[in-house]
Amino acid sequence: PEGSELFLGFTSTQSQGLGPRKIVNFETLGYVDLRSGYFHGGTHMHLSHIGEQLDTWYQLFHQLPWAEDLVGSSRKATELYFRHFLSHWSYDKDLWTDEEIGEYVEAFSQPGAIRGGFNCYRAAFRGGWQLEGDPKIYAPTLILWGDSDAVLPFAWSDKLPDFFPNLTFRKVAQAGHFLMREKPDLVNEAITEFVLGDRKETNR
Repeated sequence: PEGSELFLGFTSTQSQGLGPRKIVNFETLGYVDLRSGYFHGGTHMHLSHIGEQLDTWYQLFHQLPWAEDLVGSSRKATELYFRHFLSHWSYDKDLWTDEEIGEYVEAFSQPGAIRGGFNCYRAAFRGGWQLEGDPKIYAPTLILWGDSDAVLPFAWSDKLPDFFPNLTFRKVAQAGHFLMREKPDLVNEAITEFVLGDRKETNR
């Protein structure tokens, strides 16, 4: 297959006959798979680092019980909200077409769609993402990080070896937060090599 769909839909490559457990995820979904990777072993791939942010206003906003009512009060309000993040967090501010943004608006205009997304952040503030015991992930881990990520600054990547002792790290130039959309070929090639080929260590 071509395009950014290559591995992103996999929950576990083990079920695809590709050998030991290998997980692909993006950003906050990593908390679920980090726990899975830590307790069940195998290989963990994380496309962006999870950390405390400077641009966190939206996470606090999502705690408000009426937040989804405000964002979903009209299609225009929904468009303004999601267009901001798609543009602000991308290296190319014009990356997302009006048609693509319209698809986001349509998806999040469905009943309960915005609430479901916001509930993820509400759970986080209630300790839903906390891991007990050793926080390190010892499974072989591939991390791709855009050098122009507005919400997760690249400077934070210097802490990765503290949590991922078996790390393969790659800096992605001229890329922001949405690596799969911004650099689909690079992401697919990196994941394919990591899953099917020999893993090359990156010294930091």
